[in-house]
Amino acid sequence: MLDLLGKLMERIEEVNDGSFEIDDRETERVKIL
Repeated sequence: MLDLLGKLMERIEEVNDGSFEIDDRETERVKIL
């Protein structure tokens, strides 16, 4: 169980990092417009 939770947490962190990067790019595009 602990191993599965650890893997899930790592995946969630990776997804969060990616979403933040995408949000930053979107905000920059909005500022340009």
